[in-house]
Amino acid sequence: MKMTIRHVLVPLFVFVFAAGCGGASSSSAISNSNSVRGDAVEMWATSDGEELSIYKVEGRNYLLGRMGHEYQIWVANRTEARIEVVISVDGRDVISGRSANYVEDRGYVLSPGEEIRVEGFRKSLRQVAAFEFSSVEESYGARMGDELSVGVIGLAVFDEEERGDHDRPVPIASGDDPRDYEESEMPSTRPAASSHGKSVAMEPMDDQATPGLGTKYGDEKSSQAEIVPFRRRDPDRPMGLMALYYDDREGLERMGVVFPEDPSVDDFCSGPNPFPGVECDGSYAPPPPPLKQDR
Repeated sequence: MKMTIRHVLVPLFVFVFAAGCGGASSSSAISNSNSVRGDAVEMWATSDGEELSIYKVEGRNYLLGRMGHEYQIWVANRTEARIEVVISVDGRDVISGRSANYVEDRGYVLSPGEEIRVEGFRKSLRQVAAFEFSSVEESYGARMGDELSVGVIGLAVFDEEERGDHDRPVPIASGDDPRDYEESEMPSTRPAASSHGKSVAMEPMDDQATPGLGTKYGDEKSSQAEIVPFRRRDPDRPMGLMALYYDDREGLERMGVVFPEDPSVDDFCSGPNPFPGVECDGSYAPPPPPLKQDR
């Protein structure tokens, strides 16, 4: 058996994520929320300190992004047991940087009820490269050969085989023995040659479906992680899979998302006043009295 994070098929250990832990179709049937929820986890995204809107169109979830803005992916464990979550962005695993494969890649570990914030592609046990909305051409996925997968965040959830208590639970993926893990084995930041056909099997998209946003390998951020033991109940089959597609406003409109007009303020003065005891425009600054005429 190979003994590194990059090649182990059924490793026994995962990383603990320390920083940030805390707890196109028709436009019909569209709902708006700020998170996507499955049987085991809830996922959402933030940018500039605000939760990003998610629109559901006929079973697919779409996230509204903004060009040039950094963003973070949040995952919450809604079960009463530890779980492992393997996350991909634009077809690349957020820890290993490889073309995403939840069987070979490992993920972050969450204790019951815990939330984690994933801020970027992991460069080491100490830093990540921030997620930043960019053009498709600038995206990490396109530069690494997964351009057909740009525009989607993926999540695979694994439950844990029965185990004894551990002093400290949490999540990422690695080899059988934490000592086998070397900093030099973290994914290279150098873009690889294009590898069409090695990414997720997808049909080429027509011009109308091509996303306008990707995720850039952004600025370096401090993000501490460590390795903890976690053995999957079934190493090959996740207990849950989720996909969150994203694009800018124009791209989401092409996919069938209909954005409401800016809400207008009711004009109580143009009809019967529902509060006749209060002057309809009394809450605004009244005009001054006319100037006194010189005598």
